[in-house]
Amino acid sequence: MNERNFIDHSPKFDPMASEKEIENVSLETQYSKLTERDKDLVFAKLNNYRFLPCDSDQFIEDEYFLGGEKFFDHGNAVFDFWKKTLREDIYSGRFFTKKPYIIFSGAIGIGKSTASRILLGMTLMKLMSMRSPYKTLGIVEKPFSLLVAHRKEESAIVETKNWFLKDVLNYSPFFHTVKPNFKYRIITSGPLGHMGLGKILPSIVVTL
Repeated sequence: MNERNFIDHSPKFDPMASEKEIENVSLETQYSKLTERDKDLVFAKLNNYRFLPCDSDQFIEDEYFLGGEKFFDHGNAVFDFWKKTLREDIYSGRFFTKKPYIIFSGAIGIGKSTASRILLGMTLMKLMSMRSPYKTLGIVEKPFSLLVAHRKEESAIVETKNWFLKDVLNYSPFFHTVKPNFKYRIITSGPLGHMGLGKILPSIVVTL
């Protein structure tokens, strides 16, 4: 072949050709194409999580968390009302909580203490899923305070604090295996009107 008569029709590489493409790309459109799990993984990566926290249903149904017979028996020990309330009104997916303070009131036996236990465990599980909760939440490195109030402080100690420290930490595979990289304390109280909450915040307040 005569090289002088050869015409090269291959496209020329233009290093600036992608400039306009990059300018026009929509991050929202690209993000919307991801699966829900991919979105969770991206969020976790960007916000310094070490593992994905579970949702409230898995927390009370999975034996690895609190779904064992000693606790919530695969969720059978929790009223459907509370499952729905936790899923739709208190939590928003794996990462977010809609309500920073929770106050339960009502008749004896409707499940207030059970729901409070779930909230306490979920809060610590979510904090433990972060590599550094202080960095992820943008707060000063101080021990977390989780406040559980009851009509009598003795009830808060027996039904929630001791339950978590003695049973959950020893018999839940997750809490027995995964150790927190932060300090926390569970504070108990009688009626909240007798306490100066401003001295112990930030805290998670659950009243029974």
